[in-house]
Amino acid sequence: MKVEKYEIVEEGLFSSDYALYEVKTPAMNWIVQRRYSDFEWLYNSLKRFYPGRFVPPIAKKTTLKDTSGKHLYERMRTFEFFLNELLFS
Repeated sequence: MKVEKYEIVEEGLFSSDYALYEVKTPAMNWIVQRRYSDFEWLYNSLKRFYPGRFVPPIAKKTTLKDTSGKHLYERMRTFEFFLNELLFS
């Protein structure tokens, strides 16, 4: 799996901006967009349903919104590692 890019979605007056990460599956050529909360849900679900199994870590949630390019790039790499560890371990 590849997490190749991200985009910042700007919300309106009552919501904050967030990042969408583009996930590509090479075998099927599917492209989906996922938020941090989607990766967090998957991680927590796997930890809950498979308590004795190793689940690779995901990036920690930050208390302040950090939309800097460096931060989002590092998070993107962490998500890619997470998905590939799930698939190939």
